[in-house]
Amino acid sequence: MVIHFFGGIHEIYFPYVLMNPRVIIAPIAGNIAAIAWFSVMKAGLTSAASPGSIIAFMSMTPPDLVLINFAGVVLAAAVSFLIAAPTVRSAAAADLERASEKVRSMKGSSEAAAISGTEGSTIVFACDAGMGSSAMGATRFRNRLAGDRPDLKVLHSSVDSVPA
Repeated sequence: MVIHFFGGIHEIYFPYVLMNPRVIIAPIAGNIAAIAWFSVMKAGLTSAASPGSIIAFMSMTPPDLVLINFAGVVLAAAVSFLIAAPTVRSAAAADLERASEKVRSMKGSSEAAAISGTEGSTIVFACDAGMGSSAMGATRFRNRLAGDRPDLKVLHSSVDSVPA
């Protein structure tokens, strides 16, 4: 939650949503509620908040809309929680354990060593700003490949500046 809320790296919660895909409805409903709130209250930001942390969000909020915008964030979180909580609570423990085991088994696999003709290649992880999910993905992938494929170069980049 800290990385998501203060760091603005929303990709942190994706694996948790994907372990129980019914939960995807919760963040969608939370976003709908917040957008409706902002539209009705004629609220919003003066510029894009990137990364989407609460710090960036509030710093791009006009002074007269601070409380209204913050209320929209709280509304989105509350709606998401109210929808997700029963779904998560109703998930069978066995289902969650099976999903966790699948994630653990994927971490131990080493398919990269089987790829041929890629000696000295570069892998680029790209995202919108080049500092959130791409940095996290590149670091994790680089660490995963370090023992098996030290010849591969793993970078991160913004979508606008992906190297040739």
